[in-house]
Amino acid sequence: MIKKAMVIMKNKSFEIFFDEFPPKYRLPRYDIQDFWNNNFPKCFTINPNTINIVTRLKMQVKFAIITNGSTQRQKAKIINTNLNSCFEIIIISEEVGFSKPDKRIFELALNKLNVKPEDALFIGDDLEKDIGGCQNANIKGIWFNPLNNKNDTDIKPYAEVNSFDGLLSYFS
Repeated sequence: MIKKAMVIMKNKSFEIFFDEFPPKYRLPRYDIQDFWNNNFPKCFTINPNTINIVTRLKMQVKFAIITNGSTQRQKAKIINTNLNSCFEIIIISEEVGFSKPDKRIFELALNKLNVKPEDALFIGDDLEKDIGGCQNANIKGIWFNPLNNKNDTDIKPYAEVNSFDGLLSYFS
């Protein structure tokens, strides 16, 4: 219910903005959220080296994606980047009814992969949602921090890497 209200408010805000500052070229009149959902996923690309690393690691371990967001948008991003071929399971928060950092989404992935928490490793770029969330499910979390941001939280990752190549040493 709140999610729908937020979408409506976002659309209304865009409409008010465009009424006040009309763009030189207008989009066809339809829901801005639909435009966002249909076009945003096309903006993503994956570095071929990332696919190579995931493919190499997949020979040694099971892989899953846990992602927050709308099913339509997340599936489109995953399929457009061909990541769907790299993972055994894909868990999208909208489909399962809970999202990171809720430990249940991590436990669902463990159950689907038939893996114990102590045998799992989670890699994520959001300290609170990814690392804090997986730690709540007793999973070691590696913080992917390519911008070398400072950790100003109480969350202490198992490890920190700033490139996908840096992950390889954790799987040897």
